[in-house]
Amino acid sequence: RDRELPVWKRARVREGFWEFAQWMSERPEAEMVVLSNGASEYVWPVLAAWPGMASMKAERLERVMEVICLADEGSRWASKREYVRQHLAEESVYIGDGLGDYDAAVLCDHVFARDQLATALWANGRPFTRFEDFRDILQGVKGIWGERART
Repeated sequence: RDRELPVWKRARVREGFWEFAQWMSERPEAEMVVLSNGASEYVWPVLAAWPGMASMKAERLERVMEVICLADEGSRWASKREYVRQHLAEESVYIGDGLGDYDAAVLCDHVFARDQLATALWANGRPFTRFEDFRDILQGVKGIWGERART
């Protein structure tokens, strides 16, 4: 029955994502970018399904994260790798789960991976931290940045 729904209606934001986004928004030195191979007409409805999204003003959302949809017509980015290569920060963290993330992930200092990305990184001897949800990532990033995790 769920298979009858469009992909964007079946997709869910992984647990802990909004807590992670909120934590990132409190760090002016950090930039959070969501890179998607999908088009914005699919990505934004998934993000908009978050219960707190309705109360978040547009300018607040823009401060929390930038969303780049590579499949959008006129997108100036050909790939995640190209975007990451041109915007690589002094210390970069990449989070991904698909094979389409591999080429970008290997450019970064710290990688959180699951599913196909974790398999590919492991098979190629690349370091990564496995995650189940964004609560794992939040704890990991706090560790990388030397902050004590709040419980």
